[in-house]
Amino acid sequence: SPNFKQISTQNSDKMPGMGIGCNCVTTAHGALQNHNTDKDKIIVALPYLGPISMVMKRQLTRLLNRFYPSVQLKIVFRRGLRISSLFNHKDKFPLACRSNVIYYICCRKCGPCQAYIGKTINSIYERFHAAGTGHLHPNNVESALLKHCTDSGDLECAFHFEDVKILDTGRYDEEIRYTESILLKYDRQNLNTCERSIKLQIV
Repeated sequence: SPNFKQISTQNSDKMPGMGIGCNCVTTAHGALQNHNTDKDKIIVALPYLGPISMVMKRQLTRLLNRFYPSVQLKIVFRRGLRISSLFNHKDKFPLACRSNVIYYICCRKCGPCQAYIGKTINSIYERFHAAGTGHLHPNNVESALLKHCTDSGDLECAFHFEDVKILDTGRYDEEIRYTESILLKYDRQNLNTCERSIKLQIV
């Protein structure tokens, strides 16, 4: 039987404009059909596990073509688990060996209300345990940490080296002095009575 386009073409002389309108309708209908044939593309990333991965790829593609023919599946493989991903690439630098740092320590009993912020260009261990000058060396009579423990009279007041925290680091002394001065100005700690390491041009 003749289709709609043939009938409209044959009668276009009787009804002017019908052929043009029909062409528009059939063209749009054809474009819509072509659009419907476009498949939705889906990309799935899977870890590569050897030959079994290729078998899985074929099976997934076959199942999808069977039950979802309107979907175009693309499977890509990425590297699987590697030994290097189970370990850190670099060993952590021991706290005791860190230098050019700004450090923080507080009393285990009193907490942040009795804390000390300082800086050192030497190693942290040396700053706390150097003979006569270390914060925790018993012969350092000027240690603000030991003075707090003595003045409090509380045996639970204590400072332990493993409680030291690194607040910031620098490449040279002047850089960490500026940072320490800012922290001393705005941070609430009271054991380091030094107002600043270096003069700041701030209010």
